[in-house]
Amino acid sequence: MDGHQIVKEAIYLEERELLKLILEKTVATEKNVKELAARLGGLEKRFDSLEGRIDGLEKRFDGLEGRIDGLEKRFDGLEGRIDGLEKRFDGLEERIDGLEKRFQRVENDVNKLKEEQGMIKQAVMETNKNVKQLLENQKSTYEILSEHDVAIRAIRRRIQKLEA
Repeated sequence: MDGHQIVKEAIYLEERELLKLILEKTVATEKNVKELAARLGGLEKRFDSLEGRIDGLEKRFDGLEGRIDGLEKRFDGLEGRIDGLEKRFDGLEERIDGLEKRFQRVENDVNKLKEEQGMIKQAVMETNKNVKQLLENQKSTYEILSEHDVAIRAIRRRIQKLEA
């Protein structure tokens, strides 16, 4: 495994962990939104009930006004929580944008590697072809040298016979 591949693997693992974190945060946020929606639905029902009672019970108006103030505070609290959720969503969107850019860079790197792999494969094939040709040439050279060696020995024997 070369250094470039190790770096890509580390980036992949880091991105995978970030995606898991984003998914966990999104699930938790969805749960919070559902809880808020349920609570808001309950508050709306209570508020509607209070309006009906106010029409018929003017004498109890002061007491109900206090309860309404409490509800308004709770709505204010909900608005604050919703604002916080919106900020969290904005942060998640930014992080997702960053991940998309990183994914695009990784995808570009993979495409470049595929191109390089093709060039390397071609170079290896050409090198193998050249090696085969060299081996054939070497074999032919050894055959020629063997023939020359035999001829030289034969000439030496003739010279030795002539000298003797």
